[in-house]
Amino acid sequence: MTRTELLEHTFLAGGFTTRSDVARENAELIAEAAQLGLLTTQTPRDGFGAVWRMTPIGLSVLFDTFECGDPDCSYCQGDLTNDDSDESTDDCPPTTH
Repeated sequence: MTRTELLEHTFLAGGFTTRSDVARENAELIAEAAQLGLLTTQTPRDGFGAVWRMTPIGLSVLFDTFECGDPDCSYCQGDLTNDDSDESTDDCPPTTH
């Protein structure tokens, strides 16, 4: 599993437990991602839990590198800044693909 695949999995699954098969099979990659601030087990109340989740930095990295494979996807093609268009750009985030 690559770092991008790990971030995609975490995002699409809504997180994964620290004792899951994903966590066991990718312990070093998860440690690296946590060290880089991409994943965390920290909870909103300054505690720590047993679920790996995306951080805001992780989301930023994911969406800068994520491509759904749809050649017409305006999100993945980087066309979301065109303010002159009346067309909706709701064809992504990747949870819809």
